[in-house]
Parts: sequence; C-alpha cells; structure tokens
Amino acid sequence: MEFMCLKNRTSCNVPGRHPVLAGWPQKLSLAIILTGLVFGKSWVLQSQPLEVKVDPVRENDVIPIKLSGFYGEVLSVLEFDLSVVGFRVTSSGAVFELSSSADGEFGGQLMDLRGNGKRIFGKKYTGSDPRDQAHALADDVVMSIRGIPGIGRTKILFRCESPVGSRKYEIFMSDFDGSRPRQLTSDKTVVRDPAWHASSGMVYYVSYLKGNPDIVLHNLRSGQRSAIANFGGTNSGPAVSPDGSRLAMILTRDGNQELYSALAQGGGFQRLTRTSQLEVSPCWSPAGDKICFSSEQAGGRPLLYTINADGTGMQSLKISGANHATEPCWSPDGKSIAFTQTLGKNFSVFVVPSTGGNCQSIIQGEDPHWSPNSRTLVFSRRIGDKRVLSVLDVPTKQVKDLPLSSLGNCTQPAWGN
Repeated sequence: MEFMCLKNRTSCNVPGRHPVLAGWPQKLSLAIILTGLVFGKSWVLQSQPLEVKVDPVRENDVIPIKLSGFYGEVLSVLEFDLSVVGFRVTSSGAVFELSSSADGEFGGQLMDLRGNGKRIFGKKYTGSDPRDQAHALADDVVMSIRGIPGIGRTKILFRCESPVGSRKYEIFMSDFDGSRPRQLTSDKTVVRDPAWHASSGMVYYVSYLKGNPDIVLHNLRSGQRSAIANFGGTNSGPAVSPDGSRLAMILTRDGNQELYSALAQGGGFQRLTRTSQLEVSPCWSPAGDKICFSSEQAGGRPLLYTINADGTGMQSLKISGANHATEPCWSPDGKSIAFTQTLGKNFSVFVVPSTGGNCQSIIQGEDPHWSPNSRTLVFSRRIGDKRVLSVLDVPTKQVKDLPLSSLGNCTQPAWGN
C-alpha cells in the first residue's frame, strides 16, 4: 500500500464547499446503540453517556493522531481509514490519541490532547470480524472530530482486466480500501461502466457478452441478471438516480448518440437530448432533479452540460480552466462536480463548483467518483504500465493506492449511492 501527501499539488478549495466546522459537534451524546447493516452483517456499538465539546477543526488541516495498543490488521485498517479523511498517524506531536481497550474486548478510547486533555468517547464493539470493528471505530473518530460520516464501512465497484492485455474484463466489488474483493461477473469479454444503488443492491454495467454493448442489471441479492437496454448500436454509461428509481444512459436507438432516462427496472425510455453531437458520461445531481453529462457541442471539444431530469433546461456548465471535460461526478452534498480533463495522452482529475466557475486541478488520473461524505475521491491512475485505483482526501491531498494489483488493471471505480 502506497501512502503520500501531495502537498505541492494545486489546492482544491472550491468556494462554498465544506464550510469550516464551527464548533461541530458542540455536544455529542454517546448514550446510543448503533446497528449498521451491510450485506447481511451487523455490528453493535456500545458506550456510556458522556457529553463532550470538540474545538473546531478546519477541513483542510491534517490532524495528527496517535494510535496506541493496536496491532496488525486492525492497526492497518485504522491508519488507512483515517488518512483518507485528513488524519496523519504519528507518535509525536499528536493532538488526539486513540487507544485500545485493555480488558480484552475490542474497543477504543479517544482523547483530546489539547489543553488539559479530555476524554471524547470510550466505546466497545461486538462482531466477529476485526476489520469490520476497526472500520466502525475509525468512522466514530471521524464523526467525533470532523463532524462528518466516515467511509470505512462503504464499498466500491470497479472493473478489472485480467490477465493484463487480454481485453477481458469483469466487474468486482470490494471494501472501499480494496480489501475483500469479490468478482460479480464471469462474462469473459469486455465489460465497463459499472454503477450501482447500494441500498437496493442493484448493479448496472455494460457487457459485450452477446456481441453488442448492452446495459445489464445485476441484482446482488438474488443474483439474477436482465438486459435493461439492448438496442442495436450504443447502449452505455448507466447512472442510477439517488433514489434508485431511474437510470440515465447513452443510447443510439433513434440514430444519434443521445442522453436518455428509463425506469431502473427497465422500460419507460425518455429521450432527453436532441443534438447533432455526441453525449457521454451522465451523472445525477443528489436531488435527482438534474443530470450532468459531457457533450461535444463546442467545436468538437467535450465540455460539461446540465439538463433537467425531464429533458428541459439544457445548458452548458461554465468552467474556467478546462476545455476537454469528461466523466463528471456530482458530489452527494450537491456542491461540487469532479471530472476528468484530457490533455493529449495525459488525464487529470479536476473539481468545479456545481454551479460553474473556476476549476481546480487535483491529481493526475481519471474516472473520479465521490465518497458518500463528499470529501474523498476514488479514481484510477497509471503507475508504469499498470492501472490502479486510489483514494484521495481532497482537502489535504493525502492519497493511498488500493491493494488490487493482483487482479489486473483496475479502472472505472464507483461508490454506491
């Protein structure tokens, strides 16, 4: 696993995004029992009543934290999870300390070391898997100090070419940190454009299994698959709406390559654009009322456009600093859009306010996709001849590569809605 802090890259402090945490959380009641359900597994968090006050922490500050009494896999999980939401694990100069329980049960105590020091929380976790318990603990640290949900218990989809150079791909799912990858398809052909709605367990992707690029729905719970769009020509770019009810896609069913929407289970097709140029890469706004996509209307150069979900109000997204924009992804908080900027054979990830304006270069790479807390990006990049997936904490520029190299070239990651 590679870790680095990209302090010398261009900053991405997009106006209006992630305001300074003005004293959040002021008071955090820990008299809770939280049960999380992820694909049939649950973990219960137990704690004692306690009121604490955490001083404000700015979103772009790297927070030094000390981890005491954790070892092996648990320590690795905590370090990974915290680093990609702006923490730096250190043995000196820490302003917070997370220590393990001393009674043999899995748990952690979080201390604020500033001033006279104070105990923020003490929690114990039940469950059979140390990784799951460590993810839950890391998420609680993130919520307590940064005031945003952690991403430790989230999952991603992606595609992998295996063996490298074979032009044969499959869709995989893993924990967000790349652990426990699970192969979902066995098409042994070209597959691409994975998208999914996590709460309903519906996965969408494009498969050439029958010779034509068809959009396929794969139900994670039942294992059943069905064709959503298998018209002659192009069927590509499936993007599921935040509520899971509709699917945006690119079709050539009426001749030109246009943006469409349909019911998530198939049928109800509605053509949204009517242009003479090519449309690609749709994504939904978090409210589900708009779609952002790339179109070659500006003299053959792909730029970003938005349109209402009913096909009205199409307009260009005014971006200063980018002239070849593709693969947009709207952040769940609605404030930002990440996209890929192409410069010859080079690709870079940019971020722009969702209303348009000045964009900022984040890192070399492509296929950006926002985490559910709108702070971290997963993306793909080239390291030598390999294509790898990485996660980036946007405000602090800390990045880690996912340990998926044994699977082959991995691209097109997607966090679930």
